[in-house]
Amino acid sequence: MHCLAKPITVSPIAFMVPAAVEQFDRVWTSLGDSAETSRAKFNLDVPDIATTLAKVIAASGMAPCEGSHMPDDGARAHMFMLSGVYCGKSKVLVRAQASPPCCRDRRPMRAVRLPLTLCHVVFPNSCW
Repeated sequence: MHCLAKPITVSPIAFMVPAAVEQFDRVWTSLGDSAETSRAKFNLDVPDIATTLAKVIAASGMAPCEGSHMPDDGARAHMFMLSGVYCGKSKVLVRAQASPPCCRDRRPMRAVRLPLTLCHVVFPNSCW
């Protein structure tokens, strides 16, 4: 008997479980220099900040914290926070800001390129 398995695609999001953190800023601040951190910038072609947030949340597999998944109406920039558990043991916090670039000309743009700066922290289970 032959078993023909279909190929599957596995990405890191498959190993992330969304886990919201209460009092995100308190937890973030308490980490100090003890956590592993990294920074990255991404440019996303999206029409607005709300679309950026939806795409980042969906792509990360993480949970938004403290209602930060919805920007204020007309906001030019928005700080948001995400958290999750990776591979069942590594807790991850993300604090990121989405903001449009400054425009040199006054022509209307069909899509805004939003640089997204991610600062994430991975830390052991005992922290929260």
